[in-house]
Amino acid sequence: MIWSRKIEDMIYHIYYMHDCQNQTKQMEKLKSICMNEINSHPELKQALTDDKAIEYFIIQMALENIA
Repeated sequence: MIWSRKIEDMIYHIYYMHDCQNQTKQMEKLKSICMNEINSHPELKQALTDDKAIEYFIIQMALENIA
């Protein structure tokens, strides 16, 4: 699985669902945060087995990193 693309696709999906797809800077920052977390903790790849798990992970990362 190509994690970068999967994370990017799910972030776009989440933002599109909430009609926020024009928030490209926030989407790029969130992707960076998610990829850094995955690269720092490779065991996450085993937990992110389906779209729901990936969506939950992305939302969790967004909430933890609200500035």
